[in-house]
Amino acid sequence: MSRGHAPSASLARRPRAPRAPHPRGRSRAAAPPADERPFALDARLEFDPSARLGRFAFAVHELTDEPDAVPRHEPTALLLYRDREHTVRTLHLSPLAEALLDALLVRGTTVEQAVREAAAVTGSPLDGELLGRVSVLLADLGERGAVLGAR
Repeated sequence: MSRGHAPSASLARRPRAPRAPHPRGRSRAAAPPADERPFALDARLEFDPSARLGRFAFAVHELTDEPDAVPRHEPTALLLYRDREHTVRTLHLSPLAEALLDALLVRGTTVEQAVREAAAVTGSPLDGELLGRVSVLLADLGERGAVLGAR
């Protein structure tokens, strides 16, 4: 996979899409809340039930409404989720963010294990800069409603 993405997740807001019902007809209020636990490295994160890690061979998030539009052929990782208003959102992920979310969301590892694995996968040193980038990403995912808390 090409690793030519920017070093952190794109934080640009996407235009609002038409509202659609929540998956399986549930409201967010019906989803079980994450345990009230302070954030810690040995925690596992609780994601909104709609959150998915999508990997594509094309930059599908750049598609327009033009009938003849063809996306660029470029390996692309996206976080797909519903915000607090149930609007479908996408977040283009950097290789570091993709590796973190693979560990945290897909495999359910602890934050510490996910950070160590993401550093190894991306060849990044496990230093203050990397931890700062991880902190910014996790805070952003919490603000977006994709991460609900820690357990």
